[in-house]
Amino acid sequence: MVEAHGLDRHGSFSVDVAGGAAVVTVEDLTARVYFVRPDGGRRTTFPAAARAADAQDIAAQRELAKAIRRTLAAERARLDGLLAREPETWARLYLDHPLTGQLTRRLVWRFTGAGGAILGLPIDRAGVSTVDGTTRSVAGAGAVSLWHPLESSRETVLAWRRRLLTDLIVQPFRQAFRELYVIAPAEERGGAHSNRFAGHVFRQTQARALMKRRGWEPVSAAYWDDGIEHGVARRRYEHAGVRAELFFDPIEEIEPDPSGLYRYCTSDQLRFFRGMTDEPLALTEVPPVVFSEALRDVDLFVSVTSIGADPDWHARTEGRRFRRYWGEVNFGELSVAGEVRRDLIAALLPRLSIADRCELDDPHLVVRGRLRSYRIHLGSGLVRMSPNDVQLRIRSLPQPRRRAAELYLPIDDDAILVRVLASALMLADDDAIADARVAAAIRGA
Repeated sequence: MVEAHGLDRHGSFSVDVAGGAAVVTVEDLTARVYFVRPDGGRRTTFPAAARAADAQDIAAQRELAKAIRRTLAAERARLDGLLAREPETWARLYLDHPLTGQLTRRLVWRFTGAGGAILGLPIDRAGVSTVDGTTRSVAGAGAVSLWHPLESSRETVLAWRRRLLTDLIVQPFRQAFRELYVIAPAEERGGAHSNRFAGHVFRQTQARALMKRRGWEPVSAAYWDDGIEHGVARRRYEHAGVRAELFFDPIEEIEPDPSGLYRYCTSDQLRFFRGMTDEPLALTEVPPVVFSEALRDVDLFVSVTSIGADPDWHARTEGRRFRRYWGEVNFGELSVAGEVRRDLIAALLPRLSIADRCELDDPHLVVRGRLRSYRIHLGSGLVRMSPNDVQLRIRSLPQPRRRAAELYLPIDDDAILVRVLASALMLADDDAIADARVAAAIRGA
């Protein structure tokens, strides 16, 4: 039922216009529209003759590109969490589809047969490229499933990360660079609940929207719900017969919004239950992948919607409250997501022209500019500068004019990663910064 949008097997659709063709093509995980000349040259702008004679066709191509982007977004979400499939069905619906196939070929799949399991990037229906670049046949496989890095050793995961970096492969969602969460000793002793992400202060409305996008069902904390002391968000993992529930409490001292929802809440316990019952599961009984994926979602909720994600929180009216919490989030130890970001930056640094002016010093990336040195926190992207660790407020970052290969990222959903790297590229040349406010702060004016 996934719309193919009339694309050919290579993911393109073309219509003739004056002087050439208007072509929609799927590349780099998105859809783009080009004017293509008869000699094959292409550009993103259309000549005046084409705009005058074929304006409707060009507009239709641009609308088609928008529709394709919506389909790609839906397919990215659907693929993230795909279960096992019979190979023939998988090949027909995923590998051979003109849109979904563009995503499928960038992911690592597990092909299971009589001889065991083979991990690889699909080449065609019969063959895959393994982690070392060799081609293996999967013609006799009985099932195909999306590889989850928790199923493999750390060495295998690191090898796949190196493969993606070497071949400049951008995955449609985090797979090889996925954050992994395992049960900690304190959680084993705690029995049936995890407090790992308890105590975070977050915006309820923003969190609810994010929870829904990730398949959770939130029950709000609102002042008109007499007798209900907390909110809860639930997600069912049908294939495992498990339900996860995240509890949160309203901050009643801050005025609710016009709808009656409390603006801010604090996160509490994460619990697991058996199926649709109220029978609690010990954390050790929860399938490891389900445990990891649930905690990954909760980490996402609190990191994105936390007041700690607001660099100007301390300047707000409410900023006097939770100031200590804000500082811990922005300048404290790294979360699992921050650790993955650190490992990725460590692999990317040697590729940058400023590599000789950068070094990792957990939890920071240290950049030596010509005027000062800077410490960029890998968890928040906020910057402090020498000599007194004063915060440098950077409201917007310029697009760095670097070679495309130097800016390659194997994931495209980490805004903090982009901010850290863009800040480093700018601050390494701090004597040439065009932003007057930033330049004045650096020079002490």
